[in-house]
Amino acid sequence: MSRKKDIVNLKDQRKEIDKSIDELQSACDHKSTSIKSVQQNQSYQYMWACNDCEKALSYPTPKEIEDYVKS
Repeated sequence: MSRKKDIVNLKDQRKEIDKSIDELQSACDHKSTSIKSVQQNQSYQYMWACNDCEKALSYPTPKEIEDYVKS
């Protein structure tokens, strides 16, 4: 197989995996959350994230980040 064909195939697989993850995260009720370092684009941000499905939910307040870093 050519390199280009391999890359296209891998991108298609990634797209299907991302779709499956989105479906699972949408079905989750996000009952348990915690602050985590989440990759967004090419940097990391502190976010409230679900402990079960790992979906980033919201940004913590500066005070919540301070408490998290101190712990």
